[in-house]
Amino acid sequence: MRYLLVCLITALCVATASATDSRLIDVTQPPYNAVGDGATDCSKAFQDALHAAGEGDDGGVVFVPRGQFLISEPLRMRPNTALRGVWTYPPNSPQFWPPFEEKALPGSVLLVTAGEGDEDGPPFITIHASCAIEGLVIYYPKQVKENPPKPYAWTVQITEGGADHCTIRNVLMVNPYKAVDFGTHPSGRHFIENLYAYPLYRGLYIDKCYDIGRVSNVHFWPFWGYTGDDDPVGRFVTDHAEAFIIGRTDWEYFNNCFAIFYHVGFRFVNRGAGGGNVLLTQSGADICPYAVLVEEVQGHSGVSFSNSQIFGRVTVKDTNAGPVRFTGCGFFGATREPEPRDPIHCEIAGAGHVSFENCHFITLDPKNTAKTSILAAGGGLSVSNCLFMDVGRVHFDLRPGLRTAVIVGNTFQGVMVMRDTSEANVQAGLNADQRAPKEPDSLTVDNLDEGDGFSTDGAWYLGKAGGDYRGVVHWAEAGDGEATATWRVNLPQAGDYTVSVWYGADPFSDRATDAPYTVRHAAGEETIRINQREHSGQWVELGTFRFEAGSAVVTLSNAANGNVLADAVRWVPVAK
Repeated sequence: MRYLLVCLITALCVATASATDSRLIDVTQPPYNAVGDGATDCSKAFQDALHAAGEGDDGGVVFVPRGQFLISEPLRMRPNTALRGVWTYPPNSPQFWPPFEEKALPGSVLLVTAGEGDEDGPPFITIHASCAIEGLVIYYPKQVKENPPKPYAWTVQITEGGADHCTIRNVLMVNPYKAVDFGTHPSGRHFIENLYAYPLYRGLYIDKCYDIGRVSNVHFWPFWGYTGDDDPVGRFVTDHAEAFIIGRTDWEYFNNCFAIFYHVGFRFVNRGAGGGNVLLTQSGADICPYAVLVEEVQGHSGVSFSNSQIFGRVTVKDTNAGPVRFTGCGFFGATREPEPRDPIHCEIAGAGHVSFENCHFITLDPKNTAKTSILAAGGGLSVSNCLFMDVGRVHFDLRPGLRTAVIVGNTFQGVMVMRDTSEANVQAGLNADQRAPKEPDSLTVDNLDEGDGFSTDGAWYLGKAGGDYRGVVHWAEAGDGEATATWRVNLPQAGDYTVSVWYGADPFSDRATDAPYTVRHAAGEETIRINQREHSGQWVELGTFRFEAGSAVVTLSNAANGNVLADAVRWVPVAK
């Protein structure tokens, strides 16, 4: 008991000393007297407290207790100071999803009206060397859910002339127009951790970092009133906004960083100071028209993604001369395209070398317009030990401008297709693709066959059901017959043929039980309805029909009670 009493007295003494320490300033206490009622303008109270905390060489901390503090003027921090709220992690709870409620914002909340309508004005918070912003919620109550939204200046920006050792930790920025600028002015050895935000135009900008910077657990996603594809703010973000913009940085470590629905996920630029040297692990861009856009990286080191997810287009511009590496990454197509696009997923130009190692590519374009996985028209290309699961019709399109290419040891679910007009030194070998089964005396048309053998009308998508004839299937949602798939074969002679169809599994129990296949034969045409929930991964007979020599046709429509799969059709002559 005596021991517990001593511990309690000691703790009280420490707390009292901290509360009276001149280096720890509570912004709500005299002489500052900020009021967290959401209506009283606290600009002067915050600025005076920050000024006082920065006096002397040892710096200080401005503490922001729970409440909603309205701030109408920009704030400036002195060196060696911290602006600290109550959070030791960024708050994240259901109240941040629609319908968004301002009154539900928890903790130390800064309601910002400073910089309204002036994108190029002074930032909300200017930070100096060895400054930190921690444990806060920052919200712009006058922002509008329109396209375009209202412009504001940067929320946080490094001071003119630059500042090293700056930190942002455990901060939630609800709806900044531009979030964090660590690039307009130099900022070495910065540290950004646990930043959650929905930036509407620019997210995190890094440039002029002449010594190693670190960025960890940054998450940009549309929690502020997002209402789907018809959301006006979301449409602006997908058409114009950029999540991560990275220029000159002499080593930058990114870890667990993510962005979704941005026009550009990760953009690498040279804005006068040179390109970057960036290592990114366990990071990703999801549903971004440009998941990765490389304009320039450092020539000796470049950028390297490892164990990351890249959902959207990858573009390396002709201005780039440095290496770009993807190791252990997954590639998926974006579903929110803002303008007509060429049917290409990875497009490579410039003088640098781009490599893909131990990656997988799946559903490069869910809208089924992608015809090319990787187009290379510059520098060098290496692709090794990658898995191409359900890709477009051309895996590699090698064009003039390419200097070298090594394509070795890859696996294809479907037949590997490479077009080479490059005149480059191309080494390709030990690649294994999934060939069609050998079936003597039969004629088979698969949905991956080039030419006129297979065609679609209406909305069809590429997918992988499992047990598909060559690893890839087309599918359409149930409808009224507006989507059709057609198989055509040239029969060498007239006679009776048994017609069979192949389709994959039903992993989601949403396949049609009455998929209508129509066979056009010598006596006319006949529609046979097939239960695609049964007998998957094998040939299912439609029947035996008489055909004239020449073209024979089978058609499948989506006039069914579930999704329909269009995979392969086989004609087998009946022995006389």
